[in-house]
Amino acid sequence: MNPVDVYIPDTSALVENPDCLDRLLAPGNMVILLQQVLKELAHLQGSRHKSEGVKAAARAAVRKILALRNASLIHPDPTPVLSGRIPFSSLPTTPNGGVLAWEPPPAAVSENGNGDGVIIAAAERIASLVKGHNGFRVVLISEDSNMLLTCDAKGIPAEALRYGKVALESPEDLFCGVVEGEGSGDLWDEFLASGPPRERFLPMESLRTLVAEPLPNLGVVLHLPQGTLTLRVDASGEKAQELRFAQYWDSRR
Repeated sequence: MNPVDVYIPDTSALVENPDCLDRLLAPGNMVILLQQVLKELAHLQGSRHKSEGVKAAARAAVRKILALRNASLIHPDPTPVLSGRIPFSSLPTTPNGGVLAWEPPPAAVSENGNGDGVIIAAAERIASLVKGHNGFRVVLISEDSNMLLTCDAKGIPAEALRYGKVALESPEDLFCGVVEGEGSGDLWDEFLASGPPRERFLPMESLRTLVAEPLPNLGVVLHLPQGTLTLRVDASGEKAQELRFAQYWDSRR
């Protein structure tokens, strides 16, 4: 069997970049979702003490998980695979090729606010299931520096999130320019109907007269009768998204 990376993303990783779940679910990988992480995502969505960007990211992560659950693509218990009783290849895969599973029982959640301790204990328990089965490597994924340090101190493999980040020599390495133009009021209505605040977008098909070549990260400033929209073409080149993450980072300063 080829080596299998078993990733356990914590809440900070999913909020930092909800799309990281797709990237972690690459062919040959397994991602395990912890009950404690689900509890924290639910809390973040309704928290009055978090920025709108954090709440929007938590909602996006939950929607992604819910879509996979509705498609019956979350394995209920990976214990037989992790312990070597059944082959990894027997599990159904997500569209990206990886395997997604719920936390093996007994799952636990924090009742005293020590969520990090519950997550670390879960990672240790999952790692204990694969002892003696060298085909698996269990790794906790976190954007929390304290979590990473604690994992190191306990000898738990842990990594910071690698997806959604780039190393730049200068802004020109990423900046693809800006196009500016005008549009009809129908575009405003289409934008508002596309999703909740800070998650809205316009499909590039609606902007084809303004954007001839939809390069990723291209800025789009659209002047409409109701106001001005400032958008960014996403990595797929199929839609121009609201600049929600820029607002998120501004609110954290």
